[in-house]
Amino acid sequence: MSSDWPVLIRGLEDRRAAAQVHGGPEAVGRLHSRGKMAARERIDALLDRGSFREIGLHAEGVVQTPGKPATTVRTDAVVCGWGEIDGRRVLVVADDGSVMGGAAGIVNIEKRFRMRRIAIEQGYPFIGLYEGSAIRFQDSMDAAILARVPAFKEVADTHGVCPQVAAIFGPCYGRPPFDVLCSDFAVMAKGTGFLGLSGPSLVQGGLGEIADINELSGPEMHALTTGLVDRVAADEVEALALIRRFLSFMPPNAWTLPPRGEDDKGRADVAAGLERLVPTDFRKPYDMRKVVAALGDDGDFFEYKPDFGTSLITCLARLGGQGVGIVASQPLKRGGVLDWAASMKGRRFVSVCNQFHIPLVFLQDQPGFLPGKQSEAANILYWAGTFLMAVQKATVPKLTVVLRKSHGAALWAMGVGGEYNDGADLVAAWPSAVMTGTGPSSAVFTVHSKELKAAADPQQLQQELESNYTQTGSIYRAAAAFGVHAIIAPGETRSWLIDTLALASGKLGRNLQPKTPLFP
Repeated sequence: MSSDWPVLIRGLEDRRAAAQVHGGPEAVGRLHSRGKMAARERIDALLDRGSFREIGLHAEGVVQTPGKPATTVRTDAVVCGWGEIDGRRVLVVADDGSVMGGAAGIVNIEKRFRMRRIAIEQGYPFIGLYEGSAIRFQDSMDAAILARVPAFKEVADTHGVCPQVAAIFGPCYGRPPFDVLCSDFAVMAKGTGFLGLSGPSLVQGGLGEIADINELSGPEMHALTTGLVDRVAADEVEALALIRRFLSFMPPNAWTLPPRGEDDKGRADVAAGLERLVPTDFRKPYDMRKVVAALGDDGDFFEYKPDFGTSLITCLARLGGQGVGIVASQPLKRGGVLDWAASMKGRRFVSVCNQFHIPLVFLQDQPGFLPGKQSEAANILYWAGTFLMAVQKATVPKLTVVLRKSHGAALWAMGVGGEYNDGADLVAAWPSAVMTGTGPSSAVFTVHSKELKAAADPQQLQQELESNYTQTGSIYRAAAAFGVHAIIAPGETRSWLIDTLALASGKLGRNLQPKTPLFP
């Protein structure tokens, strides 16, 4: 009796091969001509070689266009499965831009939501490689189909449970932007990735507004203006490398501590030269990135939103092998003042670190939150307040070092917390530091304006008054009141942070659970 197995297996192999061709050689070729990869090529470039396991390969969607025969869509234009990055398991959903532009159907949505449920139940990072709209126009115009489209429960439920990453590799309109909003890291490929509620054609059809796709939906809009995108990559290869790097700092889920790295013991000599980087004259700016590089292991760090809210640096780094989130003033940009964008950026970053048990290190050299009419119109009170609240509510270890200026309500947002130090577990400062409610010049102008007008030499009087306020704001007065716990030399900063992190990290293991999200 002959066996049917060879025939059955051959049929299976034929079906697999047919399902894996994407939209065909011509469609894939068009992607390549635009500098893009097909969905499976992206997955292969992202994951460890040979680790990908697909689910839903044989799932099919159906497109019904009025007046035309129904069309079957293999895999329903999305590739789903799991694999490994540096030996650690992750889940991946990749839109297939070679099939109907990656637009989704009902089966497509069911596949991606199934992956989210697995991420929630099993506790693995979720990666979305997006290149498509919310739902196909043919389906969206049929109320019987639209009413069955799932809402965002799985997206909301994933938030804060396991790390979410979003890559924008094509025109992403409608539903995908909300996935990006709830992600912990979003990267956009320059020139090919676009993001928004609606694309140029819908904007023109609905509003009569003609908008260039780059201006409406590209990096200038969402990396520089709205801050929705965390990094812009030159191409897809760089974007995938950034995803791997970001996840190297992340735990698989909220019940697990982040991975440690090797301690870079050779950094002590580099950190000892910090005083050469930071002038004692407050009017002279410097690049805080150089300070961060001197403090971190291997001189290396991973920036978060580098093109947005540029007066604040937010980055992931390691200190003695321990992963940390660094929130640092950037004096090169308007003296390090915190405007609405810097405050939003800080709030978002603090939330991500808090959700996944990454200790926070604040490096303060700031003149306060930005006042003024334009700043008020930009809702500075809201963004400053929510940044401050995010820091206060964060339960991870928090350490603060004041380098020079620490002024106004921003000192609380940057990790100084009063009698009970809710802002930070421990606070250190350099001997150059000054801590006051506002800058000395502002205080003099506000309090002594009449005296200055009547003075024979207003400039001389102003200098004397500013000197007095600088003295009363001396960090030694804060230390005497036990509001600052240590005065350290610049060269001692790295060792102080590493040793104090080891102490403060004792509470990390007692709080391994999902937390109330601080953002969105």
